[in-house]
Amino acid sequence: ASNAAVTDIMTASLRMQDTIHNAVMSQRPAVVSKAAQKANKDKSGVVDNLLDYQFFVEAKGEKVIGEMADAFVNDGVVTVFCPWVREEREVHEVKVLGAIPADAVPGEYFALQLMRIYPKAQIAELDKDGWRWRVMVDADETFVVDFYTLPDGKVEMDAAKVATVFDGPRPIVDDYEDILHNARAANLQIPSPSNPKGSAHVIRVDYPTLDEIKRLVKSGYYDLLDKDGLEKLGMAREDTTMNQLPKEQKDAMAGVAYQGEPTTTKEPSTDGSVNRPVNDHKVLTRLMCFDIYDIDGDGVNEDVIWWVIKEEKLLLRARELTQVFPANPPRRPFAEGQFLEVRGRRSGIGILEMMEGLHDLQDQIVNQTIDNGTI
Repeated sequence: ASNAAVTDIMTASLRMQDTIHNAVMSQRPAVVSKAAQKANKDKSGVVDNLLDYQFFVEAKGEKVIGEMADAFVNDGVVTVFCPWVREEREVHEVKVLGAIPADAVPGEYFALQLMRIYPKAQIAELDKDGWRWRVMVDADETFVVDFYTLPDGKVEMDAAKVATVFDGPRPIVDDYEDILHNARAANLQIPSPSNPKGSAHVIRVDYPTLDEIKRLVKSGYYDLLDKDGLEKLGMAREDTTMNQLPKEQKDAMAGVAYQGEPTTTKEPSTDGSVNRPVNDHKVLTRLMCFDIYDIDGDGVNEDVIWWVIKEEKLLLRARELTQVFPANPPRRPFAEGQFLEVRGRRSGIGILEMMEGLHDLQDQIVNQTIDNGTI
């Protein structure tokens, strides 16, 4: 029997995705602002260019548009999470200086070099020998500088600074199975008299590493997780949930066996007696829960957000919705759209579902024709 590959669904899907992608990329800026007041009319061009730069350059918008088109056409519904992301990383600024003069005290020599390199900064010695200094350029920039001698007698200056890697809006296209909501919801926004078919709750599922959680705890963003909670996360086992089954199926079809990352670091226990293995590459399940809760006890619920780690049932952070995503009226940070809408439901009909019956008929006819010719 023949097994002719009929690529009609793939062809139609890619053609539709290309049409959508080209329609957006050929019209830049894709979002055009309009001034509400005549006095601000001249500022609209600056706002347009800023939005275009934030999306297409900083957030790599061309790739995001491709992911949105793929989910829109194939899944029938696209969901985009739109947070403001501020990410910082430690960087080292290294300079090689001349050798310490024979008649100079190392600490005094280092102080002169720091005043030359950072003329407007305030410097303070952190050890009695003068090999480590604190430099305060302004109220927002303070860092530590270490000095080392090199084999050729020169001095290496190492300034450990904090650099802002990303600071701006970051649209993230979520998989269909990673957004949980009421079965009969028509959209992800807050249900109200003006939005009667909204979802009472929305849970966004993602899979951060233990290292990411530690960084967010250190920065103060996750303010409800203490040292005991971090230790529990370090010992927790990775959880294979129902949400990860589609990802595991993709791994299996691609010939990939995901087993997590090996343990690479060790961390002392709380009593300091033994070392326990800690895998900072370990993937955890984080739930971002949008719901309602009566915080002040007045009998009226407020719109709130909780961040939870599923494996150990640990609460990371809790805030009111508008404290994190300010908007008037309040709005959850999701954008969504359906390829073919189904009335009263958030999920739509994609081109794969729509063409499946037609493809089966065409494939059967082609195979019968080839088999008959062969006979």
